[in-house]
Amino acid sequence: MEKRMKRTLGVAAAFSAAVLASCIGMMIPSTAQAAEETHGEHADWMKVESAGTLTDGNYYLNKQITGELVIQGNVTLCLNGQKLEGSGNDSVITVYTGASLTLCDCRKNVSNNVGGTVYNTGVITGGNATNGGGICVQKDASLTMTGGAIAKNQASTGGGIWSAGTVTLSGDCIVESNTAQDSGGGVYLSGGSLTVNGNASIAKNKATGSTGSGGGIWSAGTVTLSGDCIVESNTAQDSGGGVYLSGGSLTVNGNASIAKNEASYGRGLYASTGSEVTISDGHFGINSIYGQEDSVINITGGSFEGEPNEKYLSPEHVAVKDPDNGYVVCKRGGAVTFIPGETSTFTYDGSEVEFTATASNNAAVSYRFSDAEDGEYTDGLPVGAGEWYVKAVSAALIEETEEGKVYYPETDSEAFTVTVEKADPVYTAPLGLKVCVGGTLSDIELPMGWAWKDSTASVGDEEAPASFPATFTPEDRKNYKTVETDITVAVLQHNEVKVPAVPATCTEDGLTEGSKCSLCGKAFVEQTVVPATGHTPGPEATCTQDQVCTVCGEVLVEKKGHTAGEAVQENVKPATCTEAGSYEEVILCTVCGEELSRSPVTVEATGHMPETVAGRQPTCTEAGLTDGVKCSACGTLLEEQTALPALGHTFGEWTVSSEAGVLKEGEEVRTCQRCGVTETRAIAAEPFPVWGIVLICVGGAAVITGVSVTIVLLRKKKAAPSE
Repeated sequence: MEKRMKRTLGVAAAFSAAVLASCIGMMIPSTAQAAEETHGEHADWMKVESAGTLTDGNYYLNKQITGELVIQGNVTLCLNGQKLEGSGNDSVITVYTGASLTLCDCRKNVSNNVGGTVYNTGVITGGNATNGGGICVQKDASLTMTGGAIAKNQASTGGGIWSAGTVTLSGDCIVESNTAQDSGGGVYLSGGSLTVNGNASIAKNKATGSTGSGGGIWSAGTVTLSGDCIVESNTAQDSGGGVYLSGGSLTVNGNASIAKNEASYGRGLYASTGSEVTISDGHFGINSIYGQEDSVINITGGSFEGEPNEKYLSPEHVAVKDPDNGYVVCKRGGAVTFIPGETSTFTYDGSEVEFTATASNNAAVSYRFSDAEDGEYTDGLPVGAGEWYVKAVSAALIEETEEGKVYYPETDSEAFTVTVEKADPVYTAPLGLKVCVGGTLSDIELPMGWAWKDSTASVGDEEAPASFPATFTPEDRKNYKTVETDITVAVLQHNEVKVPAVPATCTEDGLTEGSKCSLCGKAFVEQTVVPATGHTPGPEATCTQDQVCTVCGEVLVEKKGHTAGEAVQENVKPATCTEAGSYEEVILCTVCGEELSRSPVTVEATGHMPETVAGRQPTCTEAGLTDGVKCSACGTLLEEQTALPALGHTFGEWTVSSEAGVLKEGEEVRTCQRCGVTETRAIAAEPFPVWGIVLICVGGAAVITGVSVTIVLLRKKKAAPSE
């Protein structure tokens, strides 16, 4: 704040040196000039036509202005339906220390479009500052706003208003859609006080920082919300969607509404350590209230769409559902007394007893009953017979008094006793009962509910009707009495009849022939038991046949079922290279050998197994063969060999192997480069010359000189005989 003060005071100094003089000359008309201006019902007001500094006096905007205003002195400014739009570099209006600003708007028939939202009033918008995007109220300064709108401004704290002084918002003024990057989207109160009353609205503002608190209001000072003001639809990223208290106090009364706000903690109100909250009236619409451990929250009135935490209610107050406006906090009323009905003894008739008690506060009375004084009580009055404990219950009641709403909570009376006597049952005595002479009453079977008083009593030996005492116990013994009456019984002579024998079976005992009385069942000849004969087993059980009793046919041992063995192959036809094979898969029972299944199986042809038949390479003189292919299994030729022609010799150059001479043939040879075979041919002998041939025979030698050839014939000397 100190930095902020220095900066704004610097601006003021600059204005006092340069701008103030021009403002006095251009912007603030003289008294004579002002007299010529009229503003609604206001006369002698000064019009503002450009940004600058306002000192003591009454002003109004004559047109839309862009820029910032500085308030020095006691100033009343009517927006006159115009838009005051900041340059985006500071608070749109700054109220200096010691100054006061009263904002109003006497012109309501205009429309200002601010970023797509139309306001039918003058608007302060476009501010962008560290503290107070719309209006910054310095320490010991004040702002009273009775009309107009502060909308769509932004700041680090206090998107709409930042104040260290006194702020009063009343009338129809609006603080809406402002944004704080940190806290206090609508209003940030670093100290001092904020009073919001009348129809003033703080709505749709946001505190967007990760720890942003107080979407509508952030306060470390004193806040009072009253009248019909609203703090609604504001949003805080962290705490206190509607209001965040950082110490200080909040008072809510009148019809003030805190509703539809959003935050991670305390959507309606978040009270941090050291904060004090008093709620005596107003409305919280589905907005939670959260207080830290050392905060004080005292609720003595107001309506809540969500039930308030009872720990915040003062000891003499309680939350009560009011059908008109949801949950209401109201005063407790006095004690309720009851006047119980005079009748306390009834006879059971299947319906609730008729009982009347009256509450002293004339509230509607209902009842609860229990079979024990300290037992669990059930709504209504008792129906069944017995001793009951009844409590009269007066309904909760809210009454309007001069002191406000008075609450009479639902109240139980002291328990009092009610007796419901058992009723006489309706019954018909059994008729047509018979018994033989010499019997007892236990021989006579009575209908359900009836019993002889003495079932061992004898009926005597005389054949005549007789009466005997019996009791009737109703099924509903809880509500009806047990009665005693005489029942008439006809005493008759015995009528002996035979009881046929019952043959014994394999499994059940039989009986011998006997006799008894057909009237009372008395046995004259007792039947004796004939033991069961037992089963006669047939052949043992097999895989497919049960073992049964040969007498009664009962199954004694169930058939075992086949035991399948491993599958075997029969009628095997092997597959060849070109034809499929087959066999039959047979499964036999390992116990009885019965064929259980036979399934034909086809085996695919194996296909040929190719094998290479090696060929041979052709030579110079002999033909060759290509590789062939045959099946190694069946020998079928799959790919025939073809002849490759002989390659023929490939000779190199002729080379002389012996030189030719005169009258002597020479020889030359060439070699096949592939197989090494050689060929030779003669080189013709050289002829004698045809001229100047002189033969000089000297001792058998011929000497050739010059162009002459001398042939010297030498006779070979015979070799000496071998020694």
